[in-house]
Amino acid sequence: MGIGLPSVSFKKIIIVFTLLLGFALQEGYSQSAGDIAVIGFNSDRDDFALTTFVDLPSGTTIYFTDRSWDEESKSFNGNEGTYSYTVPSGGFKAGNVITINPDSETATDGGVVSRISGSFDLTNRGDELYFYLSTAIESPEDNPSSFLFAMTNNNSWEASKLNNTGLAAGSTALSNIGGNINNNAEYIGTREGTASILKEEIRKVKENWSSTDNSSDQSISFNTTPFSLILPPTIAFKASAITANEGDGTAELTVELVESNNTAVDVEVSFLSNSSSAINGDDFTNYSTQTLSFDNQSSNGATQTVIVDITNDSDFENLEKAVFQLQNISEGAIIEPDVLTLTIEDDDAPDIVINEVHADPTDGLDGDADGNGEREASADEFIEFVNNQNSDLNISGWKVFNNSDLKHTFTTGTILSANNALVLFGDSEVRPVGNFGGALIQSSNESASLSLGEDGDNIRLVDSDGNEVISLDYTSANNDQSIVRKPEITGEFEQHTTVAGNSEKLFSPGTKVDGTAFGSKYAIGIRGSAGWRMISTPTTNTSFDDLLGSLWMQGISGSDDPSGSLTVAGWNELQTSFDDIPSSMSDKMRGGKGYIVYVFEDDDFNTTGIQGGFPKVIKTDGNENSSTVDVTVSATDSDNSSSIEGDEGWNLLGNPFGTDLSVGALIRALEDIAPVVNTNIYVWDHNENNGNGGYITLSDGDRIAPFQAFFVRFSNEVNDQTFTFDKSALEANNSAEFYNSKVKDSFAFDVELHGDEYYDTYSLEFNKNGTIDLDRYDAYKLISLNPNAINLFGKHGNNRLQKSVLPEDLKSNLEIPLSFDANERRNLTFRWNNIDDLPNDWEVILVDKETNRKIDLRTAKEYQFTVLSAGQKETINNQRLLNKRKIGGEDSRFVLSINANLETTNGRDLPESVKLNPNYPNPFNPTTTIPYEIAEDTEVKLTVWNMIGQKVATLVDGMVEAGTHKETWNATNMPSGIYIARFEVGNEVFTRKMTLIK
Repeated sequence: MGIGLPSVSFKKIIIVFTLLLGFALQEGYSQSAGDIAVIGFNSDRDDFALTTFVDLPSGTTIYFTDRSWDEESKSFNGNEGTYSYTVPSGGFKAGNVITINPDSETATDGGVVSRISGSFDLTNRGDELYFYLSTAIESPEDNPSSFLFAMTNNNSWEASKLNNTGLAAGSTALSNIGGNINNNAEYIGTREGTASILKEEIRKVKENWSSTDNSSDQSISFNTTPFSLILPPTIAFKASAITANEGDGTAELTVELVESNNTAVDVEVSFLSNSSSAINGDDFTNYSTQTLSFDNQSSNGATQTVIVDITNDSDFENLEKAVFQLQNISEGAIIEPDVLTLTIEDDDAPDIVINEVHADPTDGLDGDADGNGEREASADEFIEFVNNQNSDLNISGWKVFNNSDLKHTFTTGTILSANNALVLFGDSEVRPVGNFGGALIQSSNESASLSLGEDGDNIRLVDSDGNEVISLDYTSANNDQSIVRKPEITGEFEQHTTVAGNSEKLFSPGTKVDGTAFGSKYAIGIRGSAGWRMISTPTTNTSFDDLLGSLWMQGISGSDDPSGSLTVAGWNELQTSFDDIPSSMSDKMRGGKGYIVYVFEDDDFNTTGIQGGFPKVIKTDGNENSSTVDVTVSATDSDNSSSIEGDEGWNLLGNPFGTDLSVGALIRALEDIAPVVNTNIYVWDHNENNGNGGYITLSDGDRIAPFQAFFVRFSNEVNDQTFTFDKSALEANNSAEFYNSKVKDSFAFDVELHGDEYYDTYSLEFNKNGTIDLDRYDAYKLISLNPNAINLFGKHGNNRLQKSVLPEDLKSNLEIPLSFDANERRNLTFRWNNIDDLPNDWEVILVDKETNRKIDLRTAKEYQFTVLSAGQKETINNQRLLNKRKIGGEDSRFVLSINANLETTNGRDLPESVKLNPNYPNPFNPTTTIPYEIAEDTEVKLTVWNMIGQKVATLVDGMVEAGTHKETWNATNMPSGIYIARFEVGNEVFTRKMTLIK
């Protein structure tokens, strides 16, 4: 809903948010403004909570008033309220929390709250509230000796209100709390730190406060946990992570005296060998613990530096990490970041070699990129790269050139495992056939072919920074066979048939000439950040420990932390939840089944610092699952509703092979189980929607990579039937992506629901397969695995949809209920994309049934609204792993209305009278749409006026044809306030009030 004018209850808001107070203290005691802070308020219940950052003696008195300060007369105006609070016997201990109710004149610490005169009654924007000290003997409430803090219920302070008061807007004078003025709010930020840090965090009124609106009683039960105050001096590293190149020679570790108390302080900087991959005395000169000293003259922000001498050797060691920690401070406290990770980038070339080149393929030979001889022989050209070192190599963004011609760029997430191979084929349109010893397989994506010369050529490999890693000149590669190093990896190039062990083969992409694999047979890189992944195994007899043991695992027997939160589970279709949980890490993973796995950044929580980081590689040397893998699938009507709906019918499967699967072939195979199986394959992506997390839908033409798990859904009952993964029927072109979705041309648009940094998307697609009714092309909504996510979906009966597929020649009018769960977020925004891709004569309206507003998506860019209570959103159970999410029984607040049956001008229904309809949104910032209707062609004038009778805008002035029209007013340069829309037609005048809130 929009933001209305403040009510009488706004007085409590002002009391609370402005109580970053100073005190009139006992004689001999000095205090600075801001040493006390309000951390929560309930205007519905007339109370607020506060803490202080210094010990306060008993008898301390403060004054606060909502009378306006007049700078010219140096006095308060008006007869509004003045209150006082006096600290009780025993004083107030720093960091404690108390609750005060001014209306009932009570405080939970036993302090005295007194109303001196008047009462708080702030009903108009522009009021302000001041806190102050007084040394006056008579009428101290009228004679401030110094101002301590102030608050305005306007969006910002007028400079004249603060002149010569000593108050500063944004620090000792707050405004625009939480972006809006709300009835109830509480500080939800950190409760540990120095006084200066905590004061600054509390003043971040938009980021660190949670608030509710002022239309109903939603009182907050305050968090009364005491604040943990860290006394200065405090010391920390200037940064938690720095990077240096091996060629730099040195790295500087900067330590900061964050807050001084004019006391000398020493601190040690120690190297943590057990937490580091870098070796002391090898990767950098012998380092011993350093002691840094700050004298008593050092001020806040003073720094000291430790120099680490980096060894520049000739060995490629990839990225190495050295972890340092602050220890043994002589006075005060060490605060975060207390650990610094130094990443050393190697300036040496990695040990990656070109081991085999096939420049002279022949049609019809099996086992290469062609496989069946139907394509040109150039499709079978390949280059085999081998990582000849004991560490994994991230070659994302590296490029392959034939002379100066760019042929291929390695896709993001391409991790070449230690001692493993990668084969680059020459035609991205051709499907390579075979396992290739578990090597990574890619095909040229920058050119139609590699164009390798039989009589010699130059192949160059360049890293992502443009550094040349390999430059290979070969002189001859003919006789219908490849050339390969003899001995492999280190020798000179010879024809394949001359190398011992070749078994008379003419080429061996991805394997040694004897057919054995390089390094691990199967590997995949996990990139990004910590979060859930969907994973399966391509190999038989593989345990959870075999595949996932290099990650930090918890929650089951044999894991790193068996008592920790669960980090791996399968889906139980009958129970509609993630409760298919292994009993031990030694349990075998089931081929063809999928699992969700939480991947932490840290591989070892028992060691200080971050161990591992991203990307991570999971790999296995096991034998690939057999060419046919059977799994049991089902769709159970758990609620006996005579249909499969909601969370029923879902099966979490996984690619059981070392090659990509064709989504189209998979769906066609699933149709043998149930002809109406949903045509979307659902793959979890924890980075979707800016970290909100969501399920990507794959369809015909897409591929599913090895190790990838995915959801399928049956729309009718299936009673434990066997589905067979047949490799020969399902395999597709390999790729390095964890999943690979092709971008399709679509006649579509998206609606997004935004709250802070996260958002979720509901899509509408229009094509020849679409129908108005629920069908197998619609994509169902699976709730995000991120417990803090926003979830937006369309509703069709008891089903949630993330995508509705509708007819491209839609002729009727539709109303689609939109529902959401915003995880207690109150201020939300709808936005939309690609609306201009729809036919020009379609009308698309977002209807807010709560406020009776209709938002035209073609003229407005967004719609901001407020959630007033939990009952106005869909109820979703936020258990971390259980997906038993039930849709609330209430009607959806929002409806997406699509009118695709608008008549032409000559045939449309004309208005029967002249009307000036309500503008929307209202209140608004900074644009609003003003609709009007006229029954015949006529002269029209539409203008905007302010409240003192000045015309501020002319929107229409001239002849307008009969019909319904709308104009947009952009008030960017106008101040907040009430404006009048004036609509003149002939002798008739119509007006509407509009509220601009900035």
